[in-house]
Amino acid sequence: MGRFGTYLAAFVLLLALSAPVVHAASPARFDADGKLELPENWREWVFIGSPTSPNSMNNGEAYLPGFKYVYIDPESFAHWKKTGSFRTGTMIVQERLDVLEAEYMNNHALIPGRYLGLMAMVKDAERYPKTIWGFFSFGSPPYGDKVHEIGSMEEVGCAGCHYYADQDWVFTRFYPVLQAAKPKTVAYPVKRSVDKGMELYNKKWVPAVQITGGETAGDGLGPLFNARSCAACHPNGNRGKFTIWADGTIKGDSLLLKVGFGKSGDPVYGGQIQQRAVPGLKGEGVPAVRFEPVRDASGTMLRKPVFELREPAYGPLAKTTLIAGRVSPAVHGNGDLEKVSEATLIKLSDPEDRNGDGISGRINRVKLYDGSTALGRFGWKAGQWSLEVQTAKAFRMDLGLSSRIIGPAWGDCTPAQKDCYSATHGERPSSEGRELSSHVIKLVTATVVELDALLPRGVAPKGKRLFKRIGCAACHVPEMPLTGGGATHAYTDLLLHDTGPGLADGLVEGSATGSEWRTAPLMGLGPVFGSQIGLGTSGISYFMAIFLLGSLALQIPIGRLSDRFDRRGVLIGVAVAAGVACAAMGLAVPLGQWPVFGLSFAIGGLSAVVYPIAMAHANDHAKEETMVSIMAGLLLAFGVGASISPFFASLAMKYVGPVGLYLYAAGVYALLAGFTLYRRSQRAPVADPADFVAQPQTSQSSVIVTSLDPRAEEIE
Repeated sequence: MGRFGTYLAAFVLLLALSAPVVHAASPARFDADGKLELPENWREWVFIGSPTSPNSMNNGEAYLPGFKYVYIDPESFAHWKKTGSFRTGTMIVQERLDVLEAEYMNNHALIPGRYLGLMAMVKDAERYPKTIWGFFSFGSPPYGDKVHEIGSMEEVGCAGCHYYADQDWVFTRFYPVLQAAKPKTVAYPVKRSVDKGMELYNKKWVPAVQITGGETAGDGLGPLFNARSCAACHPNGNRGKFTIWADGTIKGDSLLLKVGFGKSGDPVYGGQIQQRAVPGLKGEGVPAVRFEPVRDASGTMLRKPVFELREPAYGPLAKTTLIAGRVSPAVHGNGDLEKVSEATLIKLSDPEDRNGDGISGRINRVKLYDGSTALGRFGWKAGQWSLEVQTAKAFRMDLGLSSRIIGPAWGDCTPAQKDCYSATHGERPSSEGRELSSHVIKLVTATVVELDALLPRGVAPKGKRLFKRIGCAACHVPEMPLTGGGATHAYTDLLLHDTGPGLADGLVEGSATGSEWRTAPLMGLGPVFGSQIGLGTSGISYFMAIFLLGSLALQIPIGRLSDRFDRRGVLIGVAVAAGVACAAMGLAVPLGQWPVFGLSFAIGGLSAVVYPIAMAHANDHAKEETMVSIMAGLLLAFGVGASISPFFASLAMKYVGPVGLYLYAAGVYALLAGFTLYRRSQRAPVADPADFVAQPQTSQSSVIVTSLDPRAEEIE
């Protein structure tokens, strides 16, 4: 070919490589005002599917009922076949037809009728930076020649439905043609990296700032917010911490104020008070509380919290606005609550109290954007129907970060707060037009799902029976089956219960009225102690397992010792040893987990023998005709202690810290040792005591289990 031919070929190749790639033009045409023109020959495009929503399947009133014939422009479909993604300029149209019921080949059939309307969506991140896609309606036939975009996603509620779309706002699962044409090598898995999710859970988000060229940097925290991270309100997945100062001021991230009346928030402050703000803005005020004395029907004096907003930065609240407090709950075990089937909750519900137990509970049916309803599970009033929605709402309300589920960038700000509306935000196309991408929401949600329910502090079968007998278990259901097997022991029914005007806050969520609340799951204090000293999830499991192991290991040896010596002396020794071990827990925490585990074993073992030794001592002195009354007295004392101790222990933990739990226990053991020493000085020991009988410490403990022990016959 020669040198010239070689140079010429190289030059031509260079031109080919350097030439710009020309994409097929989008069928979307806009006029100078931004109106979308009616596309040409859309019925000749690629037909991808026809979801159908007849009224007959939706209680006579479906949302946008009809056959929905969906088409995609041919060039975008070709791009989809190669890449498995929607190119910029993709246009998808949906034409709705009436649904008719008719006889067809000896069958009842649904057949299409007249045309009802035409809608379209166009992908153009430059034109629609917040939502990536623009949404349009050409109305009913005859269709309009040009139409404006429908409006923001919040105004029409599209985000609530399209967030659950499979890919890029499109419900690809409804379109078999798209599924079949998608290249097999393309995959879009949802990464459920717990490590990454936990990093985001603990991350301290930052405000967005304006940089050169109109670009922004930063996350978009705020402009008004309550906290900078998930962990600030739910440390290690646990219940949040806060302090009420002497003047009533609330300090901490975990007690916030809800404001509004019924379903509406305050016209100036929105639905929630955000006490913090980005630089240049002011937080909405100072949350505070005062307590008013209230006498209940029995004559007992109680304290009723009355919440206040002090130093309001944007003027006074509306006269009709009510204020309610919300404490951030523990999120451990929420993944299991999402696995409780709807059928289970429907079976538990009894809104009319037809079983006559004096308790009515009902499901919170939350109305969704498409007109359908979902079963609420999460939040103080079960206002959220999934953990993803709960997570996204917390980001929006507490941190001021928008996502596809719920926006906008200015969070809970109202039009009256003009500086908040105009503040720099972090919404950008790379995050689907919001400040947080769907991937971030899913990662954080997955992390919450992985926070398993905490183990209980111990086992108290008689306490469980008392808990049930006095009616607590009617709402705090001890166990519910999970879809796919297993059960949750969250002690909740997830139902709404009307607690009356005394506990009403006047705020409505979904179908929950101002006086209705979801049954809160119950959490143990032992695991809370473990998490607060930084053991982590696996460490807490070891901590509680070692505690239970100690309770099994020491019962029989110490019990046999009480058979040989005065039981009161043994009880004094046990109480003193347990008190010392509890007091030493505060010193052991800084030394690492192994000293804590060792003391947990000792405390578990010593605690488990106190009640059996006391019972054995009572049996030594009991006459046959007084046996029932003595056992009743012991059971009552046990139940009273089990009922009031969590309250006082939680107070100790609040004011002293995590070790307050064990300092409280040490004080109780000191009282027990002192009282037993006094009684020992007043009465001689029994000459021939009955043999000690260990009390079974398993979740299946019952009178039946105890009766299977042959030694039990000796004390009947």
